[in-house]
Amino acid sequence: MDELKLLNMAEVLDNVDLLFQQPQVEWPGQGPNTIYSSAGPVLIAMNPFKFLPMYDQQWVLAYHGTGKGHNVFADVLGGRKLGPHIYLTAEESYRGLMKGTNQSIVICGESGAGKTFTVRQMLKYLCTVAKSFRADHVGADPEKITMSNELAESFGNAKTTRNHNSSRFGKFTRLFAHQEDGKFAVCGCGSNHYLLERSRIVGAPTGERNYHIFYQLLRSGEAEKYKLTPDPKAYAYTEGGCDETPPGVDDCGDFHELVRKMDRAGFDEGLRKNIFEAVAAVLLLGNVQFTGDRDASQVSPSDDLDKACAMLGIDKNKLCHALTHQQTRDVTIEKEMGLDKAKAQRDSVAKITYSRMFDFVITTIDKTLRGAADGSGKEPINIGILDIFGFEDMAVNGFEQMFINLANERVQHLFNTIMFEREQSMYESEGIESNFLPLPSNIECVQMFTTENRRPRGIVALLTEACQDNRDVEEVDGPHFVSVLNRNLSKLKHFSVIDFKKVNDALTKKGLRKRGAALGVSLDFKECFGIAHYAGDVLYTVQNFIPKSRNAVTKELEAVLRASTKPVMKSFFELGETVQSTVGEIFTKQLEELVGKLGSGDTLFVRCVKTNPLQEPDTVDRKEVLEQLVRGGVVAALEMRQAGLPYHLEYADFREEFGILERGSRSTDDRQCCINILRTLRGPEEEARHQFKFGKTKVFMKAELSVLLYSLVRLKTNYYCAKIQRKLCTMRFGKVTKCWDDLKETTTLIQREGFAPLKTTWDNKDVTLGELLESTTKLIDPVMKALDAARAKYGEKGMMKDIGKAMKPHLPAMSTMLTRTAHLKFVARKFFQRKNSVKGVLHTRVSRALTAASAQLSILAEVHEECDACKEAADPTELRKFLVACATARAKFETLKNKELPALLRYEFDFSKIVIDGPDPFVVFDPCPELDGLLEDGDQLVKEAQELAYDVLSVRRTFEACVSDLCDKFAAKSALLDELRSFGELFISAGLGAYADKISLADKMLITMDRIKIACKDGQAYRQCAKKFFEAVDEASMAVEEGQVELERIERERADREHWIDRLDDLKVELDSKPAQLKASMEKIITFDNNDGNIYQRLDDILGEVLPKIKEYRQVGWTAPLADWMPKVKGVVEQTSAKMEDITTMVRQKEADSKAVFQSRKALFKGK
Repeated sequence: MDELKLLNMAEVLDNVDLLFQQPQVEWPGQGPNTIYSSAGPVLIAMNPFKFLPMYDQQWVLAYHGTGKGHNVFADVLGGRKLGPHIYLTAEESYRGLMKGTNQSIVICGESGAGKTFTVRQMLKYLCTVAKSFRADHVGADPEKITMSNELAESFGNAKTTRNHNSSRFGKFTRLFAHQEDGKFAVCGCGSNHYLLERSRIVGAPTGERNYHIFYQLLRSGEAEKYKLTPDPKAYAYTEGGCDETPPGVDDCGDFHELVRKMDRAGFDEGLRKNIFEAVAAVLLLGNVQFTGDRDASQVSPSDDLDKACAMLGIDKNKLCHALTHQQTRDVTIEKEMGLDKAKAQRDSVAKITYSRMFDFVITTIDKTLRGAADGSGKEPINIGILDIFGFEDMAVNGFEQMFINLANERVQHLFNTIMFEREQSMYESEGIESNFLPLPSNIECVQMFTTENRRPRGIVALLTEACQDNRDVEEVDGPHFVSVLNRNLSKLKHFSVIDFKKVNDALTKKGLRKRGAALGVSLDFKECFGIAHYAGDVLYTVQNFIPKSRNAVTKELEAVLRASTKPVMKSFFELGETVQSTVGEIFTKQLEELVGKLGSGDTLFVRCVKTNPLQEPDTVDRKEVLEQLVRGGVVAALEMRQAGLPYHLEYADFREEFGILERGSRSTDDRQCCINILRTLRGPEEEARHQFKFGKTKVFMKAELSVLLYSLVRLKTNYYCAKIQRKLCTMRFGKVTKCWDDLKETTTLIQREGFAPLKTTWDNKDVTLGELLESTTKLIDPVMKALDAARAKYGEKGMMKDIGKAMKPHLPAMSTMLTRTAHLKFVARKFFQRKNSVKGVLHTRVSRALTAASAQLSILAEVHEECDACKEAADPTELRKFLVACATARAKFETLKNKELPALLRYEFDFSKIVIDGPDPFVVFDPCPELDGLLEDGDQLVKEAQELAYDVLSVRRTFEACVSDLCDKFAAKSALLDELRSFGELFISAGLGAYADKISLADKMLITMDRIKIACKDGQAYRQCAKKFFEAVDEASMAVEEGQVELERIERERADREHWIDRLDDLKVELDSKPAQLKASMEKIITFDNNDGNIYQRLDDILGEVLPKIKEYRQVGWTAPLADWMPKVKGVVEQTSAKMEDITTMVRQKEADSKAVFQSRKALFKGK
């Protein structure tokens, strides 16, 4: 896409769309790579939702061949001929190792965009081209590395509504390399993982599955071996996903393939048994039941409980007791837990067991594959491949989605930094004007999550603070934590306070509540907040954020698990964090370390694009694709590259690459050499048009100019080579070799494509390509054999006169074979190109027809929804006619999408109709004229259904006419409600929920009115509801007037609270640092007396008295009555400050006394 002449969103979209619709050739360099395009260092990968023939060994060899010898202009032109591909990106990273810097490839995109497949193929490529042949490099086995990457998918991937193999964790894989026989070879592999989605362990959302391993183990045929019933319906955790097996997935076969991969990756039978026992134990724990009430509970005895404890090697009685009892924080009182808490504890045990087992699997893989990079010495140079979770906006977004999207946000910031900010800073440092469009930035959104020590504190810091609260979870989670977020972050542009209408709009947009359906909103807006991410606005629901963030089970349960009698199981629970950090703190720390690694070397990006939400092949949802390209920064990157000068080289490197193009006397100065070449070649006019610029140490050029320079270098190099060959009398014999190579290539093409029967004209006669190929082969074969014999006899660089004498009998054949071979090659390739043109038209037409069919199905769905909403009021006969017509039209387009249109792509057309020797440009005939008829038939059925729908919806028109007298008043009240909603958000963020509820009530009445209107059944009910709506709006208006006064008071109170909370924070910082300061000061004092101990004691007394108060006052800082809270805080701050000042005075006095003593002692020695 770098070469697009017109750059706008429509052109970018058309470029990827038209390319995607082309047929994919099976041989590299013979046509476009239909799913790949590029924007500078960014590869765009469109997910085709089907396998394409472009990943076998010949493709690997072709792309690796572009880098052999590390000849830069050969690399550029060779890669350009082959086209963008994940193999080309991988090859660029591999070649980048020659610079001595670590390389990284960041693969990003939303869920279902194809990231996991891309990682697999890149690892396969790199492990193939950089294979080590040293026996001591255990971790360098390509099969081991690729298999280990795939086996992790069984434990960490799951089927979701957006992706049949969705990664539910982040993974950073590094291939370590070293120099071996003049090239870099893989000597080991390391893996790190991030934030496994724990909530999926104990259940999956509707229409999704838990992790693959659950279903694979249950359906493996070996379930009984692990005391399981071979049916997912038998277990509470997997029951919901038992019927959600993705098409083409064989869980039984996948399990046995997993066992093979685990064996190959170093997991012996004993380890595998322990891992599968842990999986089985999790399933069995899910079936553990309880009896009791909200105050106390008991574990119900069961075989599943016995089996789970036996699998884990833990004491059943101790587990049951720990599940239903908990010690208070001071460990002096033990209290019983109610039914709901006990069930939550059971799920916590299941989650920590599975997640620690997953940690163990990844850690074992890492240890097994590290090889020469085992940590015993300096870490070798490496290529890192990051497969980060895709951006997610699910039906309900919770804790996991928030951190998944934070990771995407942070990686997007890295992308912006590398693509835009670094580029701009380099221009400025080189003295080049950086007159670009405004650069995209999402740093404020990242900081909203990660800010720690300044106001406003970020979401992670606020969540950590909530985890440290001593109150019950119910008092700090859910709406309580949302109120904290609203209070602290409501003024930030990326944060959104959520009211009733925003929740309802989000549910409607996602299809979770149909327009006109009963009110039944499934989310409480008081539990929700919104974030404006780079990839779109997301509504988050706070449910169990605090327990999920605490990263642990109770100490009693942890002690039970750590006491396992099975060593491997015991080791699972020794992998946890030793420091009591929250999940958010751990994750953000890991994320920053990861980004630091990525940013320290050279980084390339692969932007995977999901072509359509239904995961259908040959279909492009243009709107969705464009949104991904824009939000992912691809369009902005193209705009920057077109406006700027994206290709830059240091002057010495420019001279090394292009010095051969300098005319006349050669300059000794590298910069002057560069100036001479570019100004001579392109002239000052091109420089004035910003086609190139000269910086302080580098030259900057447009991409097309760099390609021209590489082409000229190759042309001039070939010219000199030919000239030298002529002087050495080898040119004629080189032609023989060239003819033979061209003949072999053409023979392969004719035989592969079946072109032999096709006719062409040669020597004014009609001949088939097969006949011309046979005669040409007979002509050249004796010549080539004679040349080989002469070279063998006289040597490759032997006596040219002797070789020439030996070849003299073949001069007549040599004089004609070049022409014959060139003609044969030209005709074969011309037919191949025209054949591909016909196939391209076919694929384009079918692809557009599939898109049109999807659009018509969407229209039918919308019309059906409209009619279904008013079915009770509609005429039954008209409704029945419509439903029949709608079903007929839907069946027609479903058949078109699933059968008739895909069948056209498999149809073998008579390509002999193409005239080989015909004139250019070639006019492509219509390869599927029947397609128009197929679509027209379907379109007519849709039109008939729409006409019948119009009759059905006449009841709505009648209804609207009956209530038309309410329209003006309704419009006025609706406009007033729109104005009031902005105040509602202010009330919510200030904790004035009663005033916001008045506005929500009006919104609920508005939805009820809409439901009655859609049903078109009861005009009287609509009028009554309208009256209530008008009254609700008036009440909301009065509430807003009252609330504004209260809001002003709250803002004043807020300022006071913020001031004294800051004073408490400052005081805590001072107290925390005071012991060390006091110790340092006292160590300098040379006099000692009894008061020294008094100073330390006084400080200890202050710390013991004040720190608990600071913690207490800090926790209730936003909830306690200000009149009671502020005097206490003020008193503590002022009294403590006075006491600390007394200690400071005492220390200063001792310092003065010590100095005086020192001076007096010093004076005693002056007289001696």
